[in-house]
Amino acid sequence: MREVESLIVRNMPITQLNYTIEDSPNHSSLMQIEEFFSHLLVCKTNDHLITLYLNWEIPIPNLASTFIPSLQACKKLEFLDLFIASPVNGLGSLLESWLENRPESLEKALILIFGIDDENDRKTLQNSTIEYVSRLKSIGLNVKVDFYF
Repeated sequence: MREVESLIVRNMPITQLNYTIEDSPNHSSLMQIEEFFSHLLVCKTNDHLITLYLNWEIPIPNLASTFIPSLQACKKLEFLDLFIASPVNGLGSLLESWLENRPESLEKALILIFGIDDENDRKTLQNSTIEYVSRLKSIGLNVKVDFYF
């Protein structure tokens, strides 16, 4: 977290953020996604952010509870690119929330999921996202969910 706190400071007008956190034994403390977004909010990064590339290589406990409030706070966010590790909990809830209350300016979201070892789990997750992606595209939000093995 100290790395993020030293790089992103209060009222810094960041419009594009590309951040990677790796799952590595060299990390003495792995920052949780909630801390990351909380820091962005405290620094008011959400007021300026247009593009977010987030490569989060450790599992996120619940995508929906983490991303819904964070993305709603990013009023100018147009492009979201997530590269996230399996297991993926709350993906359906996140996509459903975009149908109910689409983030204001979001135009395109790419969600890439890696590390799904079980073929049945992958197929289940793929099938559960197909309808959401289709419905989101019909309301003008370009969403793609893809899987890497």
